[in-house]
Amino acid sequence: MEVKEPLEYDRKTVSFRDFGRFKLTDRKYDNDSLNIYTARLNDLRKDTLHRAKLKWNDHQYVEISRLSLESPEKSYILVGVIYKDQKLKPSLLRDLSKELQLEARPSGTYASVDDKLFLEDETLRVRLVGNHMDVQEVVTGVVCAVLGRELENGTFLVEDWCFPGYCPKPSSSGGLSVEDGKILLVCGLDLVNNTDELSLDLLSEWVTGMAGCANTQKEEAVIARIIIAGNTIRGSETIYNHKGYHETKSHDEYKIKENIKAMHKLDAFLSNILHCCCVVLMPGEFDPTCNYSMPQQPFHPCTLQKSVR
Repeated sequence: MEVKEPLEYDRKTVSFRDFGRFKLTDRKYDNDSLNIYTARLNDLRKDTLHRAKLKWNDHQYVEISRLSLESPEKSYILVGVIYKDQKLKPSLLRDLSKELQLEARPSGTYASVDDKLFLEDETLRVRLVGNHMDVQEVVTGVVCAVLGRELENGTFLVEDWCFPGYCPKPSSSGGLSVEDGKILLVCGLDLVNNTDELSLDLLSEWVTGMAGCANTQKEEAVIARIIIAGNTIRGSETIYNHKGYHETKSHDEYKIKENIKAMHKLDAFLSNILHCCCVVLMPGEFDPTCNYSMPQQPFHPCTLQKSVR
């Protein structure tokens, strides 16, 4: 009987560099959104002002801090970031009041007729008034240019407004290098609610080349990197609410136990495939990472003790 020699395939490799631009080194939680709005305004101020000049070419641009020094009879152009003051927006003090049953639950929307609009830059904020602006059409954080004049009470009467449009496309220097390799994208494993371990084992065997014929293994060797793109531990919040855990006092403790069990399952899965293929693990909306900080941070290494080795 003729015995065939085993076939060996070298897995493709591609160059990879993690810029780490979204990793938080200094964890400061005071005015955490201020830096985002300031960076957004600095990037879009020039383009917003250019579009405003095309629309209102016979009006002058002034900074918000210098508006009080200009003539109140003339109309000027202001550029800044919209801030929407909403009384129904979530608040820590309001949540504490609800927990102590100090007030009735509000409606299911944050919008109300009492919402107010402000335009702010790095130094000052001015309230926007007038019928030319629909409060419900804008949200906080939008860069905007407005045309109008300052009233006696310090508010700004809006006559017209415009937005910067699409972000400017960055210029690419040189052509893109194409490498002979493929990327496998995986998303929504939902290990808490997906109790079928057979599918996860089949995926592990397929990636490592332990499943399939020779042609299949040759195709698997082309995979140079795996990107697990979020919602690996928990797929959606609707499943969690459907189980009714939010109605009990111990729902947080039960949820933590589910997450820990799923993390062990993920750790074992990653440790099996990391010896033959590189993996990029991204957190999802419902994964147990710090979802209250933006940008969302990666999984902590202590939660994946086998894989980090």
